[in-house]
Amino acid sequence: MKLINTCCIFILLSINALAQETIKIPDLGLEEALIDLNYDSNGLNGTILVSDAQYIVNLNINSPLENKYLTNVNSKIKDLTGIEHFPNLTRLDCSGNDIKKIDLSNNPKLSFLNCSNNKIEELNVSNNPVLFALSCDYNKLSKLVLGSKPELKDLFCNNNRLTLLDVSQCSILENMDATGNKEGKILISKDIYDKFSDNWYKDSKLSYEEKSGTVVEEAAKVEVVDTNENNADISELLGNNNQPSTTPSNSNETQSASNYFEKFKRSVVGEYDKLVLDPIHLKNHI
Repeated sequence: MKLINTCCIFILLSINALAQETIKIPDLGLEEALIDLNYDSNGLNGTILVSDAQYIVNLNINSPLENKYLTNVNSKIKDLTGIEHFPNLTRLDCSGNDIKKIDLSNNPKLSFLNCSNNKIEELNVSNNPVLFALSCDYNKLSKLVLGSKPELKDLFCNNNRLTLLDVSQCSILENMDATGNKEGKILISKDIYDKFSDNWYKDSKLSYEEKSGTVVEEAAKVEVVDTNENNADISELLGNNNQPSTTPSNSNETQSASNYFEKFKRSVVGEYDKLVLDPIHLKNHI
């Protein structure tokens, strides 16, 4: 009997110890944001409980100094260390901060990422197979690794320093903006290009090429320039006042660009609604 009681006590202590395990959150702004969003229950001490982190599905920490939901955040976020231990993270909007690097290698459920308007130099989302929308524009990206992306429909990577962009494994890439990068090439699959390239935008200094080296198109089909048109609608959804916008030169192309942004906005809203009703998210707010 004593042995049984001892075992029971040991199990209970182990469960309690597990429940109190913590994840380091070195960035003060990030932890303040987690507290404001009712995710961090153990106070401002540089950590979040593992048991709290499992409930984080939808994380909106964009433009923290202007974000009405982050009332106690006093500085832009510079370091996202810790989010790699959020096992159920599905949607992340960290735009409008001072982030230089981001590790998403252990967030396989991530389906939406907006990290635009930061200082990120390299981004690897090859371990995020269900990503359907990626906005990483207005950074300092010299390297963007997509990998196989069977779900990716929308890609904003404009206004960076890319010389090579491989979208050859993005089988349903309906919309892409790669304008404002350096001279280089975009690697494509000819089948995907033929199907979706009407809604792809780039500068004339970028060429479309197959991995075999075959040049599909040397000059951009549409020359585009930055404009504030459409920015207000998208920034309201993504929490970003500097979202990209492209306006082609004639009326038909303008209509195509408009449809491009409308589809992206609808996809963002649809994904957000699904995540708000996620059982894990709801359980944390009951």
